Amino acid sequence: MTKKIEKLGTVTTESVLKATGKSWNQWIDILNKANAHAWTHKQITDFLRRKYKLSMWWQQGVSAGYEIFIGKRIPGRTLKGDYSITVTRTFPVDAKKLWKLISSEQGMSLWLRPLSKVQLRIGNSFETEGGAFGEIRTLRAGQRVRLTWQETDWNKSTTVQVWILPRKGDKSVLVFQHEKLVDGRLRAPLRAHWEEAIGAVLDCVRTMV
Repeated sequence: MTKKIEKLGTVTTESVLKATGKSWNQWIDILNKANAHAWTHKQITDFLRRKYKLSMWWQQGVSAGYEIFIGKRIPGRTLKGDYSITVTRTFPVDAKKLWKLISSEQGMSLWLRPLSKVQLRIGNSFETEGGAFGEIRTLRAGQRVRLTWQETDWNKSTTVQVWILPRKGDKSVLVFQHEKLVDGRLRAPLRAHWEEAIGAVLDCVRTMV
C-alpha cells in the first residue's frame, strides 16, 4: 500500500483535496503517469490548466508540491534558487466581501500599512510604516494583487502577491506570498510580518460578522 502523503511544502493533503478534488497521492500518480518529472515548471502548470482546469493558484501549488516530491525543488526555495514564504488564513466571509475589505482604505491600513492613502491601481507607489516601499504591478479585481516590495537596506526589490481564494459556504482564503528573497534568513521575520498582517485583517472581519 502506498504511504499517504500528508504534506508537501506548506500544503497539506486535506487542503489540496478540498480545493482540487484530489489528494497529494492522486496528483503525484497523475503527474508520474504523464511523465511530468521530465517537464519544466511551465509545462506542468500548462498541463494542470488545460486538462484539469485548475486555478492559477493551484496550478502553481500542485506543480510546486510535485517538484518537491521528486526532489527538484527544496521546500521554501524556488527553482531559481531564491526563497519565498506563504501565509494563509480562512475567513468567515465570501471572496467578494473579503476583497472589498482588503482593497479599501481601512483594509489596506491593516495589511499594507501605507504612510499615506494608496489606491489599488497598477503603477501606484507606496511606502509603509516600517520603511518598505514598492509599486503595484498587477491587479485582478476580486482575485489578486502583485506588488514590488523593497526595504531600505536591500539591494533589490522582492515580490508580494496577495490572493483571495473562494471557498464553499460563504468562506474565503486570504494568502500573502512573499517571493524572490535572496537570503533565507529573511523568511522568519517576513513570515512573522505577514502573519501579523493577516491576523489584523481577520480580527477586523470578525467584528463585521
